[in-house]
Amino acid sequence: MMCIRLRPRLLRREHLQVLVEAMDTVQDRLEDKSVVAAASRFFKRNFATGSDLSLYLQDLDAHSQFFPWLLWDAGLASDRLGARLVQRSSGVRGELLQALLDTSPDVYQVRHCTARTTLLERVSDGTLVGLEEPVLHTVLAQNELLVARVLDLGDCRLLDAVHACLPASARRGMVRAARRAANAPDEERLPRLMEAADRAMSRVLSVDSRLTAPDGAAIMRATAVFVVDEPRVVRAGLATAVQQGLLAERGHDRWIVTSPTIGHAGATLQLRGDRLLASTSSLDRSDDLAERLERRLPGLRRSVSLLRDLDGLLGDDGMSPAEVRRLAQDWLDEYLTSFEDTPQRSLGGITPRQAMATSHGRTQVKSILRSVQRFSDVAGAHVPKPVSLIWSGLER
Repeated sequence: MMCIRLRPRLLRREHLQVLVEAMDTVQDRLEDKSVVAAASRFFKRNFATGSDLSLYLQDLDAHSQFFPWLLWDAGLASDRLGARLVQRSSGVRGELLQALLDTSPDVYQVRHCTARTTLLERVSDGTLVGLEEPVLHTVLAQNELLVARVLDLGDCRLLDAVHACLPASARRGMVRAARRAANAPDEERLPRLMEAADRAMSRVLSVDSRLTAPDGAAIMRATAVFVVDEPRVVRAGLATAVQQGLLAERGHDRWIVTSPTIGHAGATLQLRGDRLLASTSSLDRSDDLAERLERRLPGLRRSVSLLRDLDGLLGDDGMSPAEVRRLAQDWLDEYLTSFEDTPQRSLGGITPRQAMATSHGRTQVKSILRSVQRFSDVAGAHVPKPVSLIWSGLER
């Protein structure tokens, strides 16, 4: 019994070592004419040399798609590259390499994910596959679709390369693609699935490419205005919230929300005499913020709500440039707080980090960040975190 329990852990550890060595093998063969020719078939474009291919892989960050395909699927001049690794290996390593060679890419949907187990559904036929991978719950989302390889080693299954991640809304198209790819030659399966993934993501992202707030609202500031019976008491309550890590001070009588206990991160609070102004990026968020503040701070009486369309303000001669800049700055501060992992309607309800899984998604994310920069420039406000740093972080 002890051996049975230890074997999955042994296989996981050996699997990582095998993958590192296999990827090194591919990297060393990029100059081979047969590899360059295979890459031309995979990407449907001509490469003159291995250096051209290497630059292309780097620009598109396409190693996780191309390298496994080249090792286990591509028919080179003599044999698949992975078959040569199998011939030189034995024992557990040989078993793993043979499983990689025998495993085709397919489409799976995450049905259940905990710290102990992950349950995947193969969408082509509904087969359920259980994985014991302790770290998967930190990187996978419920109902997310994966173009991936799952190794079946009898007493254990391992998740190998994940070539693409897609939102659940792409399921119908990916079911059709998976069923068609199942009858295709080995070399054509992954390219077909990746083409289908790109089409599916394009449909998701084409729903609304307009720059919006993270929850789909317009570029606006929604402010709930409270009458304060005793400013001293309210100020003390806000100071306590700062000590608890729920707020952060941003100048005299000005605070920013840092915890969802009070509201969305980046929302701002300002105490002006006997008035407390609570501002955020949508009316729904404003209502939620107001309700939480009323429960936490005694002596608040909600007076009015103000909605300011920042697009309109940019062309409004009635507003001073300084006021427009301040409102735009507050919006930018909130919008870019946790931008990378905040679902966006302009990305079809997925996060920028998820959208980076495809070339079209990367283009959409870059377009959003450029729009943010343009809005910042026009409004005269500054981007709190340079767009280039946000992009670099997403590319990792």
